[in-house]
Amino acid sequence: MRRFVLDPAAKVDLRKAKRYYEKKRLGLGKEFLAKVWDRIQQLLLHPFSAPVVEYHVRRARVDLFHFDLYYYIENDEIFIIAVIHQRQHQDTWKKRL
Repeated sequence: MRRFVLDPAAKVDLRKAKRYYEKKRLGLGKEFLAKVWDRIQQLLLHPFSAPVVEYHVRRARVDLFHFDLYYYIENDEIFIIAVIHQRQHQDTWKKRL
């Protein structure tokens, strides 16, 4: 079975986004994390379903919240290097390789 690894910077991305949504509405941060988790579960089943954006890094959209997961696949592991809002500068993840 595949597994995923969250880069420490991606964990920070998730925490910041959750806090932001919780400030907007109580419980919205949890909904955000649930959507991210759902998307990760899809990627574990179909890791090659998201397009390659550059090098070997893929971008998977998170519905409703307009976030992208940037990840690469190595052996049977999915390494998530960034969780970035689509309005943010999309090259942010490149510094994390």
